[in-house]
Amino acid sequence: MAGRVRGSIKLINCASCGRRVPKDKALAYDRVTVYSTDLKTNDDVRTMLRREMHYCPSCAKHLKLYEKKARMMARRSGSGWGQQDREDGDRWGTQERFGNQDSA
Repeated sequence: MAGRVRGSIKLINCASCGRRVPKDKALAYDRVTVYSTDLKTNDDVRTMLRREMHYCPSCAKHLKLYEKKARMMARRSGSGWGQQDREDGDRWGTQERFGNQDSA
C-alpha cells in the first residue's frame, strides 16, 4: 500500500455538506479571498487569505471542482484544453465531421 496502514486515515468534514470522508478521498481546493482598501494610492493595503477547503466527491462534482482543477493543471503544464486541435489548425474538429472540403 502507498505507505499507509488501513484504518489510520483521518476523517475530515466536507465544507459543503458536512459529510465525514477520509482525507485521501476528499478533494482539497484552495479558496483565495482578497481584501483591499479600495484606495488607488500608495497607501493601498491588500491582504490575501488562502484557505484549504476539503469537499466530498459528490459535492466536488456538483460544484464542478474537478473541471476547475483539471484546467489549472493544464495551465501549469502548458498544454491547454484542445491543444491538439490548435496544432492541426482545426479548432472545432470540422474536418472529421464534414470531411476535408479542399479535396472536392
